[in-house]
Amino acid sequence: MGNNTMVGGYTQYLTRVQGMPPNAVKSIKKKTDNFVFAKHGERKANTIAIATLYKEKDKGGLSLQDIEAKNEAIDAMRVRTYTLPPPLRPVWCKLADRMLAKAAVKKYRNVGEKALINPFLQGWKVNLSAAGLPRNLKRMMKVGYKYHTRPTPTGATKKIMEQMPIWYHTGAKPKLVSIYGDSWGVCQREIHGIMYVGEMIEHTERLSAPGCSLRKNCKCNNCKTDRARGCENPTKCRRNAIKKLDNISPEWDPRKTTPKEAVEDD
Repeated sequence: MGNNTMVGGYTQYLTRVQGMPPNAVKSIKKKTDNFVFAKHGERKANTIAIATLYKEKDKGGLSLQDIEAKNEAIDAMRVRTYTLPPPLRPVWCKLADRMLAKAAVKKYRNVGEKALINPFLQGWKVNLSAAGLPRNLKRMMKVGYKYHTRPTPTGATKKIMEQMPIWYHTGAKPKLVSIYGDSWGVCQREIHGIMYVGEMIEHTERLSAPGCSLRKNCKCNNCKTDRARGCENPTKCRRNAIKKLDNISPEWDPRKTTPKEAVEDD
């Protein structure tokens, strides 16, 4: 039975399900080295670098299985699954969302766990040393960070831009116009339940609603409803929402889409 069958076939299913501990990787690499170079347990230098043997035969190698690369590929596929559109995501992704949010680096928790929706769609980071974070999620995030996994605005429609999380937006400007953790941010999240860009835009559009006086004691239905929910000053809250939207760089801002892009959404 060939080395590739043992290394690549027998180990990968279990790795896909449970992951492979570092000591197991080290052991497999050692046994592979011993088998390929017929060392029989002896300690001696290799005549050819093992990295060379990982290459294809027409490039001077033996197409030897690189166990670390294969394990990383499994984690990369997990990243791919995790970043699928919501209707296509398996159940485990929703559980992972909450686990990753709980493991967020402390400085990003000022918006609350609920607003930490997806670390690849937002700019917050996961503490890979967090207690309680499963090893498979740690490996997934490590691979995601290694290859700088993040969405790009290229080809993104207005609808997609509106569906992006507003808090710690992946396209946020380096210097924010309005910080996320201020009192209005708390109001927008906890009173108005705003989590996405489109919801924040709808919040700002109430400034131009018919009958709104833009005063603290405005009697229009929108303002009365917002005050009943607990918003101290709906007009100021909505004006701050404009600043929160201004945190987003132009290429990610749906308010700046061209007429052509708007038509493509229909």
